[in-house]
Amino acid sequence: MTQPDVIEFMRTMLASQMACPVRGGRAEPSDVPPFIVIEEAGSLRSMYLPVYLPFRIGMTCFGETEREASELWRTTTDILHGLGPLIEDGVGMFGAYDETGPQPRDQAETRWPARYGVIGVYLLDMTLT
Repeated sequence: MTQPDVIEFMRTMLASQMACPVRGGRAEPSDVPPFIVIEEAGSLRSMYLPVYLPFRIGMTCFGETEREASELWRTTTDILHGLGPLIEDGVGMFGAYDETGPQPRDQAETRWPARYGVIGVYLLDMTLT
């Protein structure tokens, strides 16, 4: 049984629909807003079924302004809410929802405006072959 790389799966799904870079784990040194960073924020697995209940993704949307960061968050979550049920590259996903709403995130190094929140994703904890 192989577990899916959920961050890479979600990064790929978002990148295919966004007009800005979507990074997994951390920003690239050359990134300038707008861009998105997603990272693992903990997960719960069912004791009885091969599913995450849910897999949590921390998502930070960076903008040149507070408004751009907020609008990028809204656009991204609208896309996530529309995903699923689907099977893509062996990953079965049922749906996604906001566990927390967008919160300001202080970026001391860059001073770029950012919005952070946690997205819960329901998906299989194994890849389908």
